[in-house]
Amino acid sequence: FHHSVYAVAGSFSQYQLGLRSGFSTRKWYVAVNGFGQSAKNHFNYTDGGLTRKMSNASLSSGVGLLQVAYKADSRNTISLTGWYQQYYREVPRALFESVSVKNQRDESLRLLADWNRNGKAVQASAKLSYIKDYMQYRDTLALLNTKNASNQLYAEVAARFAVGKRHRIMIM
Repeated sequence: FHHSVYAVAGSFSQYQLGLRSGFSTRKWYVAVNGFGQSAKNHFNYTDGGLTRKMSNASLSSGVGLLQVAYKADSRNTISLTGWYQQYYREVPRALFESVSVKNQRDESLRLLADWNRNGKAVQASAKLSYIKDYMQYRDTLALLNTKNASNQLYAEVAARFAVGKRHRIMIM
C-alpha cells in the first residue's frame, strides 16, 4: 500500500488538495488519485486611477483518476483506466465592459480498456477507448448559453510477429 496527501494555500484565496492511494500484488495493481483546487482571484487593481477589486474571477476544478491492472498469467495483462476532470471558471470583465457575469464549465471523461499478450513469437494487443467532452459557456447579459458535447469511441487490435531475430511485422 502507498498513500500520499498534499495541500497548498496561496494568495487570493487559492487552495489545492491532492490525494493518492494504491496497492499492488503479484497479480493486481490499483491506484486512485484525486485533485481539487479553488481560487477567488479577488485581487486589487488600478483602473484609471481608481483602485478596484477583481470580481467574477473565481475558479474551481476537480480531477479523479482510477487505474486497475490484472496480470492473468505470465503472458497476459488486462488494464482499465478512468479519468474525469471538471473545471469551472468565471470570466472577468474586459476593459470595455462595466460588469461581467460570464462563466464556463468544462468536463472530460476518458476510459481505456487494454489487453496485452506477450508470446514468444507473437505479441498481441487490443484497446478500447471512450472519450466524452462537454463545455458550457454562459453570459446572461449577452443572453448566451452555449453547450458543446462530443463523444468518441476508438478501438485498436494489433499483432506483432517476429521474423527471425532481427525483424518484426506489425499488423493493426
